[in-house]
Amino acid sequence: MGAGVVLYIIAWQVESVVDREIARTIDAESQGLIDAFDNAGIRRLESVIEARKREPGASLYLLTNPIGEPLAGNVEQIPAEVLLHPGFLPIIYRGSGSSERGRQALVGVYVLPGGFRLLIGHDLSDRARIGKVMVRALAISLVFFAALGAIGALFVARRVLKRIDDMNTSAHGIMAGDLTRRLPVSGSATNWTGWRKASTRCSAGSPN
Repeated sequence: MGAGVVLYIIAWQVESVVDREIARTIDAESQGLIDAFDNAGIRRLESVIEARKREPGASLYLLTNPIGEPLAGNVEQIPAEVLLHPGFLPIIYRGSGSSERGRQALVGVYVLPGGFRLLIGHDLSDRARIGKVMVRALAISLVFFAALGAIGALFVARRVLKRIDDMNTSAHGIMAGDLTRRLPVSGSATNWTGWRKASTRCSAGSPN
């Protein structure tokens, strides 16, 4: 369950990052269109939008007059209240010449001088695909690291259990008087003998 929560949070973060990038792209594109309007008027803006909507991978565009009637663009159907709220928001739309309904997009709505409304958006299907790819890759990574951790834990556990078994065997041997059963401390077989000789010398040299 913990892994599922992590994947959900990561997927949400990925979507947030993609949304921010889309919003920045929309804002940058809007500046060019607004400049066209400011420099040459509404007819120039209409022609620019009509040209851009024919480009491969075009953004979503909708230009309306002050009473909401479409003047140019490639968006056929959106909720009526969308154009009343300047700023960025997700919407459900249908594109021009498309029978597919219920597509999602992130759009920016801009109010132009004279009451004209400009909508620019990006379809969110790419965001969903990116999120799925990221979640799938992270899920595979989590499984891999979990398996690696389990193998490492098994190896360590076997080493620890072997060490405990050696300690038990040595303890029983020492209790039976067999000092050869001592566990090595530093890898030297003469540790005990050297310590015993040193103790003997110290005892012999100590005043009574």
